[in-house]
Amino acid sequence: MNDNTFFKKIFDGLENGILVFDTKGVLTFGNAAAFSLLELRPDSCIGKTHEALFLGEIKNAALDRLISDSLSRKKNQQRQLVPYGTRQGKTVSLSVATRFLSEDAGSIVYLRDTSMISPGAKDGKVLNTKYKQLMHAFHEASEKNRDLERRLKRLEWLKIIVSATLFIIFAAIIFRTGQSTMLPKTPPPDFTTNAAQAQIVAAKRDTMIQAILLSGKIEPYRKETLKAQSSGTIIRKNFHEGQLVENGHILYELDRKELSQQVRSARVTYMELLERFNTLKNWPTSLEVMQALRKFDLSKIALNDERKKLNETKKLFNKGIIARIEYEQAQTAYKRLDYDFQNAKQSLEQIEARGNPEKLEVLRLQLFNAREELDELERQHEAALVRAPVKGIVMRPIDKSGSKFSFKNEGDRVEPGDLMAMIGATESYILSAAVGELSVKDIFNGQQARITNHNLNKIRIDGRVKWVATEAVKDRNLRIFPVQIVIPSVPDSLRDALPIGSLAEAEIKIGEIPNVLTLPVEAVFKYQGSDHICILDSSGGQHLIPVETGYSDTERIIINSGLTAGTSVLIQARAN
Repeated sequence: MNDNTFFKKIFDGLENGILVFDTKGVLTFGNAAAFSLLELRPDSCIGKTHEALFLGEIKNAALDRLISDSLSRKKNQQRQLVPYGTRQGKTVSLSVATRFLSEDAGSIVYLRDTSMISPGAKDGKVLNTKYKQLMHAFHEASEKNRDLERRLKRLEWLKIIVSATLFIIFAAIIFRTGQSTMLPKTPPPDFTTNAAQAQIVAAKRDTMIQAILLSGKIEPYRKETLKAQSSGTIIRKNFHEGQLVENGHILYELDRKELSQQVRSARVTYMELLERFNTLKNWPTSLEVMQALRKFDLSKIALNDERKKLNETKKLFNKGIIARIEYEQAQTAYKRLDYDFQNAKQSLEQIEARGNPEKLEVLRLQLFNAREELDELERQHEAALVRAPVKGIVMRPIDKSGSKFSFKNEGDRVEPGDLMAMIGATESYILSAAVGELSVKDIFNGQQARITNHNLNKIRIDGRVKWVATEAVKDRNLRIFPVQIVIPSVPDSLRDALPIGSLAEAEIKIGEIPNVLTLPVEAVFKYQGSDHICILDSSGGQHLIPVETGYSDTERIIINSGLTAGTSVLIQARAN
């Protein structure tokens, strides 16, 4: 017998509505009274989340918030009055209470039409006392159950039976203790009970803001996927999932020993080629050319001097002044200097030829190739340090199909293109939510929104609608319209209160109703089938009067008729 069968036997006969949501916010059970009160069909609701059931419409946001608080903050709510809009267009006032059961079981939600509520009903002190006693007993039983599970791992079926039995006992006790607050006590309202603790408010005229409330998940506006740019073995991992890192933070370090050697060798080759290129580029004025040129000039001067000397010797020989042998010695000396001149000339030409444009172009191309090879090696060397490209949150990488990958670890081998990590930039956020068919017509791109959550303590952060779907999508048989709200900037002091992946609420203003008479929603209750309030006369006497109500948000409600501004209205104190 499953949990729904047990719930059906226990709760189906109640006049009060009972809804059971698991820890993920999915409706797992509802009794006939709940579906009748909410005007919903069981077969289209079971298995849907509370957001899909209630959050899409403005009037039902308060009910969704109570359920969300009970699950996310493990919070018990005593009886509260909230508006509820049915699919037939009616608006009723519901009395709602929630009880958080456990981390495994989820929460139970009690619903009643306020026409069945007595304002003089007992408070929840007895319920809270029994609830605390029951939770203590439940925790003790859970500890024993966990010990039993460790010993009997092979008998998984026994764990299921024991867990189901404990849950049914717990639910039955909650049901019995809950009767003291959820069942009708005395038909006529009486505010004399706890009158000293009751609040007195004055009806006042005000401007009522009409807004659409959305709930969604906070995500980075921009996500940067990091892929390996070089191959190697990871020798250091320097982050953990969810860590906030600065721009340039080293996430992974690959083994770079071999790359370092290659970079050094390539740098030496490049520097040698650069030196040769610069020398050849300035070859006409280089030391070697200048030395050859000076040697050529000196040999030329010496040859000219020797030629003059030979000519003089020849004249003297022809006149018979000097002997032939002296003339022949002069000829030999001239020939020797002529050989030296020719050698210097040839050496100069060879040295100058080494700096011709063709050789310079070849050297320039070799230098270019060496520079490219060095740059590539240096890029690979730097790419072996995987750095964060922006300031943001480290997230698991996601491929094109939307599948999440695990992080690489120290000792893993990576190749170019391998997914390494994803950085969710934190300079701006985006809130992904959805609305129902009745509300989507009031939302448009660029519309201002105000974002908050329970960690912000009523602080509002400005945002704007970035995108709203023009076509509905189906989510568990409901038609919804996805909406994205961008948060351009989040102050550093508030980032911890708005973590990535957390739930937040957005309020989109769609209009104003000026100069209307309003009261807190808790001041209005159902009595004999219509809305009533309790007023005080000048002598302190209490009087129930019928009123006609209008639009309401989660805090205030419009009184269309039956009340004048300044009248003192009594609000019964809630049970603590």
